[in-house]
Amino acid sequence: MFGLPASHSFNDSEIAWHAGLSYNIKPGYNVYARAYEAFRYPLVDEFTSLFTGAINTGLKQETSEGYELGTRLTVSSKVNINARIYTMDMENEIAYSNITWQNENLDKTRHQGVEVDFRYQACPYAAIYGGVGYMNAEFRQGENSGKKIPLVPEWKYNLGVDARYMGFTGRVQYSYTGDRFFGSDYANTQKEMKNYHTVDLYLGYKIKNYEIYANALNIFNEKYSDYGYYNSWGPAYYNYYPMPKASYSAGIKMSF
Repeated sequence: MFGLPASHSFNDSEIAWHAGLSYNIKPGYNVYARAYEAFRYPLVDEFTSLFTGAINTGLKQETSEGYELGTRLTVSSKVNINARIYTMDMENEIAYSNITWQNENLDKTRHQGVEVDFRYQACPYAAIYGGVGYMNAEFRQGENSGKKIPLVPEWKYNLGVDARYMGFTGRVQYSYTGDRFFGSDYANTQKEMKNYHTVDLYLGYKIKNYEIYANALNIFNEKYSDYGYYNSWGPAYYNYYPMPKASYSAGIKMSF
């Protein structure tokens, strides 16, 4: 309706590879290292402008190069710990802009972080598990070099209990997601999206190949948004995409 191109095609190629080394220091103590190059072509709908329906023929595939060091530890028959440190450089990272109403390629970015998770078998029927992750995601080129990448929280962590007894399965998990800048605030000049906490529950009972289950998400009705965007024109400068409050589901699963 706007007299814009209705189709687009292109030919291109990329190379992806992965290499790794793993070494067992002793039984239950493993260290590893890996390096890789990867790519992702835009999805079909990512080429299209939300507002005009125009096809963004300039949108490029994103590429990444990364390195990782980690360890997997079986401290005892009850305790397992995993940890890793990583860095990843990206070019043409794809992100949506609510200013142009289309997906665009970002300047070069770098994602660096550390993650640790554990599992403790407290008794034959229950285990405590959890994890924490820190990520520093910044632009490394362009006018926003050194600024944080919007919508990427620095901190995430979770803690839960997993129980199994006589066919019953139960799980309760607490999750935290930290502050992050609104989408399109590449200069980091505006307020940040607030951190949020959620608690989820799961209960199931397995009979042969069937499992009857009930699931409850965000049971304390936390008000939060996974995504939000800033724009410099009103009346709403901050646009949120809120997630549901408490939600419940139940069903039957069958395995073969």
